[in-house]
Amino acid sequence: MSHEDFSAFEREVESVINRHSLENHSDTPDFLLAAYLRSCLELFGTFIRQRERWYGRKVKSDTAPDPQSPEPPQEAG
Repeated sequence: MSHEDFSAFEREVESVINRHSLENHSDTPDFLLAAYLRSCLELFGTFIRQRERWYGRKVKSDTAPDPQSPEPPQEAG
């Protein structure tokens, strides 16, 4: 998902949070809650890509190796 797509998503989530007054439950501004949810989705995507690389599977969005991705264990043989 592009930066623009995530930004549009965040604005829409912020609007939904505000429309339903969901920020009142935590006394947290709607824009902070929307940013938190966006961050969760971005981080989840990062870990999914790392998991797929760990198992040696190609990741659709790969353009370069992820330097933070751990190396898969070597099979004993």
